[in-house]
Amino acid sequence: MKQPPESTDVNPWTVSEGPLITVDYFYICAEVVVGILTILINVVILLVIVRYQRLHTHTNVYIRNLTAANIFVGLMIPPLAIITYLRLEMNLTSCLVVNSLINVFINISIMSLILLAVDTYFAVQHPFLYRRTLSKRRFLPVIIAVGWFVGACGGLVIPFAFQRDHANYRFCSYRRAIRLSYDVYIHGYGFILPALMAMLVLHLRICCAFRAANQRLVDNTAHHPVATKNQVVTRVRRKEVHMVKSLAVMFLVMALCFLPLLIINFVHYYDPDRHAKTTSEMTLVAVVLSHMNSFVNPLLYAVSKAPIRSAVGVWIYSCFFTERWVTTSASVCPIQNTRNEETSMELTETA
Repeated sequence: MKQPPESTDVNPWTVSEGPLITVDYFYICAEVVVGILTILINVVILLVIVRYQRLHTHTNVYIRNLTAANIFVGLMIPPLAIITYLRLEMNLTSCLVVNSLINVFINISIMSLILLAVDTYFAVQHPFLYRRTLSKRRFLPVIIAVGWFVGACGGLVIPFAFQRDHANYRFCSYRRAIRLSYDVYIHGYGFILPALMAMLVLHLRICCAFRAANQRLVDNTAHHPVATKNQVVTRVRRKEVHMVKSLAVMFLVMALCFLPLLIINFVHYYDPDRHAKTTSEMTLVAVVLSHMNSFVNPLLYAVSKAPIRSAVGVWIYSCFFTERWVTTSASVCPIQNTRNEETSMELTETA
């Protein structure tokens, strides 16, 4: 089958010739804001999970891995994206490395989300098998390392096979360095679409398994007094609604962040004439949305989990609303008695 031709249009991901205009400043500011928010939110979640012993659970290992990957996203992707956008002068190899690193950290973040969804699925679908595997935490670093390795290979190694040939290459831009076919076949069909489909299937299976488990719990109360049974049914239904809402929001946010840029790349590749009608502003908005996933999704995971949400509240309160300052090697922060903080967190978690 004849492949669609590679487009030679001017890259909408780069600044046009001449002085910067308003759109350029807005894009650069948006990337900086996204990077700062990504670092702050993920650092807070990571510090809270590390700080409180009660949060050292099996699932939170994957959340900690997700926040660590997203911290790299916040540190690396905005500066690299801005370098690419401004078309700074560098050779082709350096430009390939710069642009490949953007894909590396995005792929690793996606792999971390998938690992977290798989862990949640096994915790709900196979609870007894899941409990038996809790004692085998030595395998967790291996699983996480495999996820990072797959993301790194897809983002750093493969783009060199899709590089463009330029005899006189001076200015770095994403599209002049990497062929559009990479974004379509490797990044699109290889990572984004499979990740979205996997998240959708896993979330649907989680909801079905959760509903079946709750139904068994309701059936066990058949011989209990009517008042007790009604209380159990109300509590179970409330948990089901909360679970469905949380999973639906997480999936929709991920789809909203990645699909716009993916659709633009597909249109650009398969129908260049239609792509000519899209504006560079639309592409820039889609690029920023794809980077926003790294702070929105971890925030949703933290908010949906009561222990992490309570711990973050206690930690923030201890940092800003206490009188005694304690300087540690890790941070300088006003911290009250740690034992009191943990007790407060436990009470909130129990409530």
